[in-house]
Amino acid sequence: AAVNSPVVNEVSIFPNPCNSGIVTFSEAVDVEIYSILGKQIKSIAKASTISTADLAKGIYTVRIKGASTQKLIIE
Repeated sequence: AAVNSPVVNEVSIFPNPCNSGIVTFSEAVDVEIYSILGKQIKSIAKASTISTADLAKGIYTVRIKGASTQKLIIE
């Protein structure tokens, strides 16, 4: 018998690395952005784009509800 595994929706983040001040997702998603230390920076519902202008340069963790957790690099 086949093992049923949950299907993870793959959502693209672009541009990544980002230096434009705007990040776009391939679909509207609920997003949480965390610092490298694990502190939540932003939480946005149904976002297709977010502003990164207020984020310092560095690496962030982007947790997308119902999809994968990814790294986002701000230059």
